Amino acid sequence: LGVLVKLWAEAAAVCGATRSHLSAYALTLMAIYFLQVDPTICLHVLPTDIFHGEAGTPEQVQNYKWRCNFTLAELLYKFFTFFASNFQWGTEVVSVRVGRRLPATDPAYSNLRGHFTSRLHIEDPFLLERNLHCTLRQKQELDLYEKICEAAQTMSQGYVPLGLHPAGDAAPRPRVGE
Repeated sequence: LGVLVKLWAEAAAVCGATRSHLSAYALTLMAIYFLQVDPTICLHVLPTDIFHGEAGTPEQVQNYKWRCNFTLAELLYKFFTFFASNFQWGTEVVSVRVGRRLPATDPAYSNLRGHFTSRLHIEDPFLLERNLHCTLRQKQELDLYEKICEAAQTMSQGYVPLGLHPAGDAAPRPRVGE
């Protein structure tokens, strides 16, 4: 899911911290957060303090079991729908560390820079004071939201969103499942 979101974001021109957009890292955190908080998916919240940058899976989580019964296309549609319609832009915090839908005013985010502003908030799970919206200007945030809504609408009509068709954007977009 994270790779598809990144490919879509690049094609939709809403990815790239150097261009005042979200980084691929921030978009990946959005995908993971969605998988954690969607009540039909419930991806495990992993304790971030067990990850130290070494290769491999930490011993503490090697026995975690998780199964997803949705196709990748269904997950992508649910991702776009969540951020277009359900996510509380400006007040909710994307936090894979917490993995629950909480407002920026919650004590869990007391160290998060800019948590009091009405902006998209994405907590870095390793640097808790770092709000990954720091690269995002307000115009780019609005563009991101509009492109997410457009992708949700496109998929609701059964079509593949921008940038995810193997033949490129010049070809007609196939319906999901074709």
